[in-house]
Amino acid sequence: MHLTTDTESLRVYEALASEVRLRIIELLDRKEMHIKELAAELYISSAMVSTHVAKLQKAGLINSKMRRVDGGTYKYCSLSTNCLQIKLSGSRGIC
Repeated sequence: MHLTTDTESLRVYEALASEVRLRIIELLDRKEMHIKELAAELYISSAMVSTHVAKLQKAGLINSKMRRVDGGTYKYCSLSTNCLQIKLSGSRGIC
């Protein structure tokens, strides 16, 4: 994912400005997880995890899909990218 200092990239920077969201990214780097698994790992409620996941999704950092497992429906999350590149305004040349 390529970022700059424009306002479109601001959404990503805001999503990364949280210890909980950074921890979610670390966990998802290991494996795909559903909301309840993330909540258990982070020791916070599923509702709070859902809020953080929504912000990460809006920034384009994670994907999610609903999956039916053992009679229940779970929202599974995974990373959508494993690399961020930032080009600062006024920088010359290619990064």
